[in-house]
Amino acid sequence: MIKNPKEWKWSSYRATAGYETAPSWLTTGWLLEQFHKVRHKAQEQYRHFVLEGAKVKESPWEKVSSRIVLGGKEFEDHIRRKLGGVHHKEAPKKQQELAHPKAEDVLAQVGKWYWTSREKLLGVTRRPNEGREVAMWALRQACRMRLGEIADKMEVSYSAVAHGVLKVRKRIKEDGHYGQRIQSAIFKT
Repeated sequence: MIKNPKEWKWSSYRATAGYETAPSWLTTGWLLEQFHKVRHKAQEQYRHFVLEGAKVKESPWEKVSSRIVLGGKEFEDHIRRKLGGVHHKEAPKKQQELAHPKAEDVLAQVGKWYWTSREKLLGVTRRPNEGREVAMWALRQACRMRLGEIADKMEVSYSAVAHGVLKVRKRIKEDGHYGQRIQSAIFKT
């Protein structure tokens, strides 16, 4: 819509960049201090920063890897460790959670843990299969998938998924060590 950000009169850019006087309600000092301690130098560096950013054609939203973190997987993992499960009461629940891992990544982790392939985890079997049950539980826990979604993915009935998830939950409840092993093996962050 415009060639230069100073042409857009409905933003704070013109005042922050020093093209016009800032209205009394607009605070520009903190932002400019991030660029330089001397105001005119800070404004010059700010203008350069904005113009360089305008040259980037890809949207930063394409790199959002979760609901609240803008950055790559490595940065998201760093933030997860920093947060350490801390939640803020004022933040909406959706914003408190980082994005759920992809189902395929969870299945790969479960497969690695049980030394089996994704196909064997998803394949129909008549014998009890702990890896398959843990996969169901992990998809429910980590990916927040509904039982019906898991049933479709694993080509089993809704009740088979419910039974598998409950079986793993019961074992975790009875054996805390088992739960810790599964958590650390499958949900590495």
